[in-house]
Amino acid sequence: MIQIKHVEIEILGGQNQIGGNIILIGYAGQQILLDIGMPLEGEGLTPDPGPVAEKLKSVDYCLISHSHQDHWGYMDLLPKSCVIYSGLDTQTLIRMTRFVTRRPFIGQTWHTFQSEKQLDLGEFSITPYLIDHSAFDAHAFLVRVGGVNLFYTGDIRFHGRKKVLSLKLAQRIRQTRIDLLLTEGTNLSPLQSSGPRKSESDLEDEFVKCFSANQLPAIVQMSGQNIDRLVTIFRACLKTNRMLVLDPYTAFVLSRLHHGKIPKLGDHWGIQVLMPEKEKQWESLGVVSTKVEWMGTEALDYEDLQAHQNYVLLFRYWIGQALATHDVLPSGSSFIYSLSSYYLDRMSHQWGELAPRIQSGDLKFYQIHASGHAYPDDLVHFIDTIQPDTILPIHTTDAEWFQRFGKKILHDGDTIE
Repeated sequence: MIQIKHVEIEILGGQNQIGGNIILIGYAGQQILLDIGMPLEGEGLTPDPGPVAEKLKSVDYCLISHSHQDHWGYMDLLPKSCVIYSGLDTQTLIRMTRFVTRRPFIGQTWHTFQSEKQLDLGEFSITPYLIDHSAFDAHAFLVRVGGVNLFYTGDIRFHGRKKVLSLKLAQRIRQTRIDLLLTEGTNLSPLQSSGPRKSESDLEDEFVKCFSANQLPAIVQMSGQNIDRLVTIFRACLKTNRMLVLDPYTAFVLSRLHHGKIPKLGDHWGIQVLMPEKEKQWESLGVVSTKVEWMGTEALDYEDLQAHQNYVLLFRYWIGQALATHDVLPSGSSFIYSLSSYYLDRMSHQWGELAPRIQSGDLKFYQIHASGHAYPDDLVHFIDTIQPDTILPIHTTDAEWFQRFGKKILHDGDTIE
């Protein structure tokens, strides 16, 4: 535990590891959580909630920064009396994930907040700020309590389609004295680093180049909730006269988000949905076949793909097996992996019958990806701008990197009056 004046801060998850953020802050008998994340799978990281659950019994409020499970996956451990807060679209995306994965309904009271609208929760005043991240509707938090100002970056970046939000935030926060900065540092680890610096705009150019190389089909493996990436691919399809074909899960996501700049089924020519042939495939998605009328006339089958070979299809695990039994993916077609290379081995197990074709070169393999997290030089600029008094690294395996700022790096047991 760390104490600043009379405010107690305890990191229950996310320290010296990537993901699993759980930050407990206590003051004057009240407790709040910033995120309630499940650890990412990996060596030495097992999602054992036992040590965490015992410390959550008296938590009054939980604020969730965004919809990635390493920031909300332990929600079921919260006491029934705890009140949850998140952005509206974050709430929607979490509920969708829980529905698809058959997790139980959340019984706690769950309110939504708006960016830059202050929440007064007992002794705590908390202001959420919309930021740039690969998760849609991601927020950072400014927490004021007991005469102490804490700023939590959540998962932040400065190179996505909403980069202006993060850049402007640094200028705004610098006007407030920050006693403690809780900051991510995902890309500081060589294992997590996404390689050369790329922006979503850079990726758009790479997708255009790939789609322009021939008129054969292209398969893209990406997260169905990465709306920035979907917009990037959609824009590349428009520039190359390609037909974008969504998997049902991504179509489900789009049907539940209502923002003018997000491509929508029925509103944009050239966006379709590939429908599974078997009801068991729907059930594997957590959606029974009678619940998908909202896809309407945009639905395609494999005969449609055969007739229109200029398609770009978003990949899901069942698609690899299905494509193997249909003559819709000729030799020389492209398979594009658009996720972190950290997950490549795990995700390649989903390729099914496509795997030998990718490995033999029968399908052209590309990696086109930009990180959902800040690059080191952007973190330097951000921290130099806001000038915090102390720093507590989280969501990183390289906390020592932050010593370059000449600020006190806090550790368990530190006390600051």
